[in-house]
Amino acid sequence: MGFTLRWVGRRKRNSSSDTRCRSIPNPVRRCWSWQACRCANQADQAEQTYRQVSALPDKQYRPIHALYLFQSGKRDQAATEFEKLVKDDPSDRTVRTDLVSTYLALNRVGDAVRVLTAALKKNSVDVDALLQRSRIYLSSQKYAEAEADLNQVLHFRKESAEAHFLLSKVQLGRGKTAMEHQELGEALRLDPTYLAARVDLAKSLITTGGLGGHPKPANEGHLKTGQ
Repeated sequence: MGFTLRWVGRRKRNSSSDTRCRSIPNPVRRCWSWQACRCANQADQAEQTYRQVSALPDKQYRPIHALYLFQSGKRDQAATEFEKLVKDDPSDRTVRTDLVSTYLALNRVGDAVRVLTAALKKNSVDVDALLQRSRIYLSSQKYAEAEADLNQVLHFRKESAEAHFLLSKVQLGRGKTAMEHQELGEALRLDPTYLAARVDLAKSLITTGGLGGHPKPANEGHLKTGQ
């Protein structure tokens, strides 16, 4: 499972990151692509520009330099910058997500889990952290841990189509096709526009020849934690 910056499941329209990128001053936005900085002088100038933008008073600009470092391939440096930003403002979930995504890009899975676990110790109802950590557990085939986090999400947010979609991945990993279909069906009931769930359900039905019958809504009590 691949991870990219700002990776938090399904990206919502008009997200804070979209707004931030659109609000960046035009001269800075023109330098955004690393491909536009092909010589050393241009690259140095671009980095200096992003560093200056990050120092602006508006909070939305604080991660710009770290994002630039990530996009230009300097991911260790980007991680260091994001660590400082998270330390300065632990409540900024967007920057925390950037740090987690950078850790994952560097294959520092343990550090990513550590950041999310620390956040959940401070705030057990942090659904974003639960969803992120469940995805990491899924990628590591830790199905029991992923299921526990997702059941917590549903406890706090019963109408979460994303949680049911991710639970379908848990059941897929366990080879429980009927329960996989059930979770995908529930995700689509809650969000009929959930394309990934619809595609996965269609693929699974084709592969299994419809094994498990038509998907039914998941029971409200949900699944017991355990592999």
